[in-house]
Formats: sequence, structure tokens, C-alpha cells
Amino acid sequence: FAICQRATASGCGDGDVVATALRDVLEKRRDSFDYEYPCHSPDEQRWFNLHITPLQGGEAGAVLVHENITNRKLTEESLARSTQLTQQFIDQLPGIAYVKDEERRVLVANKGFVAMLGMNPSEMIGRSNRELFPGAFGEKIDAEDLQILASGEPVTIEESFDGRFFETRKFVIFSESGRR
Repeated sequence: FAICQRATASGCGDGDVVATALRDVLEKRRDSFDYEYPCHSPDEQRWFNLHITPLQGGEAGAVLVHENITNRKLTEESLARSTQLTQQFIDQLPGIAYVKDEERRVLVANKGFVAMLGMNPSEMIGRSNRELFPGAFGEKIDAEDLQILASGEPVTIEESFDGRFFETRKFVIFSESGRR
């Protein structure tokens, strides 16, 4: 508990959180506790996960494990930067643009959907063609997407929706392994 008190005294609010959780585990008010925290040094950024569990066999005490999760956190930060960059790029494209996965669910969509179709791009994420466009139009898009996924060939399609006409370019984006 002394380490937790020193951390709190040095301006790190994490010490109180960890001390409370440790007491809870020791007094059997909680089965375990996990907590991710930064622990940067002057030379590098580091993150750890603290896992607290009670000692087994009826003895009083707890096991505290600090796992270095720096690589995972750096990867998450890199992914977030890449996602933000992709979103900023796609938002600058004219018209509407989106990327879907193999289940035809939207992974990313641009701001063009707001102006052209009144759809918020963030609300489209994870949704399928049929969820976004119920009825015949959603079924049509789904069938086209399945055909393009099967052939792997790019296609330009003229289509209409809600009284508007669109020319849509659809293509498969292959991963490094060649998967779609």
C-alpha cells in the first residue's frame, strides 16, 4: 500500500484506484482486478496491465502481476492514427465512398452520405446493405457485392435510389495474403 500512497502523493491518481481494488480483493469484495496504466520513463513510453487475484488455498494475500503491454498500446495508437488518416482522406473525396468487409458490412464511410442520402457515416459502421437500404435496393446492392467478391473484377454500375442517379465503381481490395 505504501507504493500506492507514493504514487498518489506524486500526482498519479492511479494509486488510490489500485489501493482500493487491492483492499477489495484481499477482503473478498471482488474476485480479481485488471488495470491498464502508463508508466513512462524519460527515455521511452511504457504501459502495463496490473492483474490482482487472491492467493489460493485459503491463505490471506494476493498475487499482483504487472504485464508489459507497451507493444500492444503502440500498435493500438498506430492503428488509431491510420484509421484517422483514412477517414480524413475518404472524407475529401467527392460524392459517396465506403469500404465494406466480406460480409458486406460497412467498415468506413465518408461525409458524402450526409449530403447525398442524409445518412451519418458513423452510424453506418458495422451495418449491412440490407440494414442500410431495406427492400429491393438493399437486395440489389447485396447481390452485386457478392458477384464482385466472387469475380474479384472491378465493375462500374449505374443505379438510382430515392429519385437520384449514381454511377458506382465497385472493386475488391485484396489483403497482403491475397484474401478479399
